Parts: sequence; C-alpha cells; structure tokens
Amino acid sequence: VMLIPSPPPIEPMPKDFRTIGGNSPELSPETAFAIREARNIQQEISELLERSPNLASVNELPSFKVQSLPTEVAKQIRKSLGISVDDQLSWDRSDSFKFWRTHVQELGVLVLAKSMPVSDCRGFSLIGNHLIPTIVVNKSEGPEANAFTLFHELGHILLHAEGICVGINREESTEKWCNSFAGAILVPTEALHAVASEFQPGTIVDWTINSVQTIARKLKVSKDVIALRLEY
Repeated sequence: VMLIPSPPPIEPMPKDFRTIGGNSPELSPETAFAIREARNIQQEISELLERSPNLASVNELPSFKVQSLPTEVAKQIRKSLGISVDDQLSWDRSDSFKFWRTHVQELGVLVLAKSMPVSDCRGFSLIGNHLIPTIVVNKSEGPEANAFTLFHELGHILLHAEGICVGINREESTEKWCNSFAGAILVPTEALHAVASEFQPGTIVDWTINSVQTIARKLKVSKDVIALRLEY
C-alpha cells in the first residue's frame, strides 16, 4: 500500500437503515471493520466458486419489490428451504440457528457471523455484481435473534437492497417489508395453528405475555418475532 501511487479504492458501505431520532448513527469502527472483512470474504469465495463451480451449488435467487406481499414471498422461500413446521418444533433451541443457516446457504447465500456492538448493528447484507449474496449476523446475540436477522437480511437480498440494520424499524418501507417477511417465514400461519389453538386469522385475541413466551419457546424464535407476527 505504501508503494502504490494513490490509496486503494474503498468499497462503499451498504445503505444504512439504522435510525435514531430520524438520523443514522455513526458507524462504529468494529462494525465498519466487520463489513470490510465480510466484503473480502465475499470476494474470495466468489472467485473460488468461479474457478471451481463444483465446490458448491449457487442458485439464482428470485427478486421482488416492496410492492410484493411479504407473506406470499415468505411462503415461496420457506418452501424452497424445505423446512416443515414439524422440523422446526423438533429442534433444540441451541441448534435452531444452525439449521436455518444451513438451509439458507443451500439457496446460494453465504452466511457469516461477526462480533459487533449489539447497539450498533444486528446484521447486514452484501450483494455486488457477480458476487455471492452475503448475510452477516451479530454473533454476540442468541440463536433466536440471529434467526430473525438472517431472514430480515435475506429480505434485503431478495429486494436487491443491501443494508446495515439494527432492531425493528417500523418506519422505513424496505425495513417494514423485511420485518414482515422475516416474521412470516419464521412463523408461518400453520406454525401458529400448531402451537396456539386460539389463533385465528382476522380474530382479535387478548394475548398475554405468557402466551407469547410459550409460542416463542416452542417455535425457537424471539418474543418480538411472535408479537410482530400477531400484528398481521
């Protein structure tokens, strides 16, 4: 680097979907480093697969727009994953993210885990021309939170809108779509029927915290995901 005539080009950061009071917070050095490191890995894996395509199957993912119904897209992608509700119910909590991650990678998406400040970033997605789509989750969080981040970021990839995300953003249209998609794929209607007999689409139920916790525990997802899913 010291001998080249000018500084090497730096890849631009993904779009920042994090907001605090309507403004994007400053990106921490740890998260910025994790993004650059993930881009390097994405580039190296993509080059490796280009030279040796038999190493892994890389499928072309479908693309959607925010006008697409996230629940319908979730049905399509969940079918591609090949995970049944019975499969999901049979998992141990500690292994749940491992199963989700394996099946998403079989779709042709690279999934990495990096250490980042939780308050700064829960995950991000990277796309790029002729590069394998890449999702990075925050390894400082538990399996339930990582599962939501995984599918939230998969939503970004399906929309061709890579980004840096933290928490549940209910204001920005892309973030709302990705939240709904992640909730629907983790907790499809048939899963709610399987663990909550009182659930009926379109029917108002006075859900208690204990009920939400019980459903979340059975499906190996976070309470936030269940609450989000029961909103629609």
